[in-house]
Amino acid sequence: MSRWSHMSALLYSWGIATALFAGPAALADPRGELQAALVDLQTRVAPVEQPTTRYVSLYAIERERWSDTLAALSFVLNSVSCSSSLIKPEVVPDTAGRIVRVSLARYGISTAAWEKLATIDPYWHLRTQVVDPTATKSKEQIREVFTDGGWVGLEAAAEFRQLTLSGGAMLRADHFLFKATTTLDGGAYYDLAGIAETEAEFLQSIGIDVDTIDRLRADEGANLIHSQVTYKVRRLLRRQGPLGGVWQTYDVKASTAERDPFRNPFDFTFDAGEYITAKKNGLHLFALFDNQGRRQDSVPDVIAKDTSDRRGAGIVVPMISCVRCHIEDGLRPFVNDQRRLLAGRVDLFVDKPENAERLTAFYETNIGKRLLRDRDDYAEAVQACCGHTSAEIAGLLADAVATYADLPVTTEQAARELGLPAASLATVLSSSHDPVLLALCEGLTVQRQQWEASFAEAALLAAGIRISSQAKE
Repeated sequence: MSRWSHMSALLYSWGIATALFAGPAALADPRGELQAALVDLQTRVAPVEQPTTRYVSLYAIERERWSDTLAALSFVLNSVSCSSSLIKPEVVPDTAGRIVRVSLARYGISTAAWEKLATIDPYWHLRTQVVDPTATKSKEQIREVFTDGGWVGLEAAAEFRQLTLSGGAMLRADHFLFKATTTLDGGAYYDLAGIAETEAEFLQSIGIDVDTIDRLRADEGANLIHSQVTYKVRRLLRRQGPLGGVWQTYDVKASTAERDPFRNPFDFTFDAGEYITAKKNGLHLFALFDNQGRRQDSVPDVIAKDTSDRRGAGIVVPMISCVRCHIEDGLRPFVNDQRRLLAGRVDLFVDKPENAERLTAFYETNIGKRLLRDRDDYAEAVQACCGHTSAEIAGLLADAVATYADLPVTTEQAARELGLPAASLATVLSSSHDPVLLALCEGLTVQRQQWEASFAEAALLAAGIRISSQAKE
């Protein structure tokens, strides 16, 4: 261990023991978590695996929620994984269960996707502006970069960066779960899961040849008069892919005549579509495309609302909206109104015999039986992945995301994230001129995004008082 790293470790352990920072033995902060991860990396991870090894810390989460958070973390990692097997994250020894080791190589997650999350991490990093002397245009000379925060122990952070070849090899579990399960607000779901930018490329990536499936009549569908999700007419399509069922929806802005699949049994005008498709490991991939096959970050709210969104915004995004909504083992139940009509006194008249055969093959198969089988496969994978039912893990993930992103940050929570006893927070932050930090000093709650923007100053103040206390001693 370098002289600086040794000093940093002493400062950290001594600061916890002072009267100002007196607290439970399990108290942790970003500096200590990074140091523990670095020790694990140096002593337990083979050099060849270090560049693809990453860490996730649970230190900022209440201890009683660690088990549920770990289950949600396993579910999300395996949901974005490209591995054919289910892999459980490894808890790092000697960290009381706070730190989890993640092998990007085993999960098949790209390092570039992870780095995208690291660039917006506010807890070990800060964003700053630098002057690029090589830039030829004045407006290009100033660039925004992210770098290690001064409160994390820069010597240890530099060594961590060198071994992992990553600017952000450690992230917080709550922050990761929020950003890895959305495509908005800097979310990285599409990047982590490797979702292609066009529908054609996406189908190719999961082994679907639409022309071949159409020729073999290997698809089946249902038309819904009243969808439980969009509350409009809807067409559902299932194709059998090499990895399992591939479900697609055709959704509309309004149930007008030209957008009615009952009136237009072959082709009709639709506005957007959602894919839920089985992965090799049994979990699901999620993707949204418009009617031109272009990938979408969210569903236009005139088409559908996310009624599971506790914030009330109701924006449908992959993957969090899909998981929260589809609690019935990954796929919502439905009634095939088209099949019910055909079984009654209603017939479809077509101009060509082959079209009649095509419609029969498409609508009269028992798509409900396929639904049950696909749900069974998904439920089995979820249980193996995290030890919970799909409904349970949907609730746990929803709770984790809502607790981080939606609930206001209290004095107690802010202190936990800084590694301080709550009683010390006002003393540490009182010298600040930041209104957000002063609000916390007064016992007020603040928004999560406000706290993220102010965290660097708060962490530097906490680190400065630790060093000052040590110098006086």
